Amino acid sequence: MSINTEDYDKYIAQGYLDNKDDAESDANAHLDDGDNEAAASKFEEAASYLKDYEEYTGKSRSSEISRLENRAADIRQDLKNSQQKKDSNNNEFGDATADLRQRVEAFKTSSGVGWEDIGGLEETKDSICHEIGLGAADGLPEAAQPSDRVLLFGPPGTGKTLLASAIANGTDTTFFNVKIGGILSKWQGESSQLVSTLFAVAREQTPAVIFIDEIDALTQSRGGSSDSATRKVLNSLLTELDGIDKNNDDFLMVIGSSNRPMDLDNAVVRRFDTRIHVPLPDIETATEIVRIHTEQGGVEFAGHPSEYTHQRGNEPDNIVQAIGENCVQRGFTGSDIESLCNKAVSEMIHEQNPQLAEKARSGLDDVEQSEINLRPLQPKDIRSAFNRVSASVPESSVKEYEKWADKFGSE
Repeated sequence: MSINTEDYDKYIAQGYLDNKDDAESDANAHLDDGDNEAAASKFEEAASYLKDYEEYTGKSRSSEISRLENRAADIRQDLKNSQQKKDSNNNEFGDATADLRQRVEAFKTSSGVGWEDIGGLEETKDSICHEIGLGAADGLPEAAQPSDRVLLFGPPGTGKTLLASAIANGTDTTFFNVKIGGILSKWQGESSQLVSTLFAVAREQTPAVIFIDEIDALTQSRGGSSDSATRKVLNSLLTELDGIDKNNDDFLMVIGSSNRPMDLDNAVVRRFDTRIHVPLPDIETATEIVRIHTEQGGVEFAGHPSEYTHQRGNEPDNIVQAIGENCVQRGFTGSDIESLCNKAVSEMIHEQNPQLAEKARSGLDDVEQSEINLRPLQPKDIRSAFNRVSASVPESSVKEYEKWADKFGSE
């Protein structure tokens, strides 16, 4: 039987491509397992298969070869830097890292936000506090393993950053507030070392909580087109998360915040064993948010609850609840509700103090010496605010979060 030469050539060429795909898949699996040396070798092997393909077919794959070789080189450089750091001396913060340590110290923060300043989210607050308490408790049985890596996910404006601020204020821990996007943009050349230094400083100052905001900045998967700086930060973060010792007496918790959990690298998701969905507010939560930004802030309401709702049937217990129910119907986030209340109050103050803008043009001294006239909020103020504020998260996105929570959430 004769062999079709063209078919045979295609078979051989496809074999090189299949071997390349297998090697790259193995490389990413090794990265997930923390075996960076094996990962680098596999990326180099994948590049080698593409070179064989080029030689056999005469077709260029230079860009892919460069990408794979650069991945391997980046990983080997990280391994080299890590080894040099270990070998330098026993002082984790020598002269070379003194500047990095100073930058990390700037991440330490305190907050004036208390748990009572966050409307609703009682189950979420309880879950976070439980994990913090469990991690800090002494004398627990070995089977009681605290979750020291928590991912808060959900639409923007639902209170994830507020929760972190309450942790900073309400727990006796050293709190580091870190925005990954800021690290990537401000310290591109040193961003991965900065992550490593962050965890080292946090271990020094336990009990400690590291809040990683904007973790979505690392959403490009390692097989995608993310730049070298992002890949290095991602690899450093994964390594540090793997290095948290649950059996260590010193308490260190990492809390990540994501507005797009469905885009996160799978390896990042897997490192956060507790994943808490922070959803749009329900009626109870929305009502509490309205109360915080009106009555608790010194503003009263006038009129009857029925004047503040478009619902027929069950009449709300009070005006605040009527507004909260209306907000839930419209799909408002917590920040949308805050904006609604702010605009309603501003509308009332503008009506009662028409001269305020003119005085501001003359200078702030005139404003500071003026007496501000107030009145209770009326239905017209709330209606006007509703006309100016709309839901910031589309319904299709809300369903996307709920679907991801059903599949990957732990709460």
